[in-house]
Amino acid sequence: MSVHEQEVVREDDATPAVGGPESDGGAGATGSTTVLERLPGVGPAVPGLLSTEEVPPSSRRPRRWVAPVAAGAAALLVGAAVGGWIGADAADDQVRVDALSGQIDDLQGQVDALETEVADTREQAEADVAGARAEAESAAAAEYAARQAELDARSAGLDGREADLATREAAVTVLEQQAADGRIAGSGVHLVGTEVAPGTYRATDPEDCYWERRSGLSGDFDEIIANGIGAGDATVTIRAGDVAFSSERCGSWERIG
Repeated sequence: MSVHEQEVVREDDATPAVGGPESDGGAGATGSTTVLERLPGVGPAVPGLLSTEEVPPSSRRPRRWVAPVAAGAAALLVGAAVGGWIGADAADDQVRVDALSGQIDDLQGQVDALETEVADTREQAEADVAGARAEAESAAAAEYAARQAELDARSAGLDGREADLATREAAVTVLEQQAADGRIAGSGVHLVGTEVAPGTYRATDPEDCYWERRSGLSGDFDEIIANGIGAGDATVTIRAGDVAFSSERCGSWERIG
């Protein structure tokens, strides 16, 4: 810089556009640069007071393309960074998804195993219950059958006792009748103790009378303990150990002792 200091004021922004209202003849006026000179020790340069120098427009370099280019480059850089970040996140997400899918498959396998175990346990429990029920029913049936058999035996015993009682009652009745009138009905076989009471009897029609004291009822000759025939044997003593007494054509027998 010379001894004169210069202030350069750019008036590019104030230059009207081509074809604007201030263009001369439509040719498109270009902006100019005013150069202000200031002497040393003098105050600030004032346009119009000092000499001015017009700088030809052709000596300036247009720089309006710099901003768009820089913006585009920045956009590309930002897009690349965002794309890389998105790609990395997508890869990480896929890894997590695969891991979760594996966990889900493992859990599903565990659920299936548990369901199978539950089904097997239920089936075993049902089989155990059915077996226990069948065993209980069988035991109950056996116990019922045993009790029923015992009751039947008791009933049969009671029936036998009742029959014995009835027989004894009938014998008692006969004996009571015999004791009351002292008589044995006519011909036939009479059981001693039930139909005939032991004692001494005499036939009411002894002329053609035949009688036997017997030790059995088979009719064998060996079972005859004693016998008699005719009027001379019209009296007989029946013993308590005799099984039966039979008589024919003797009429009735009166007890005399």
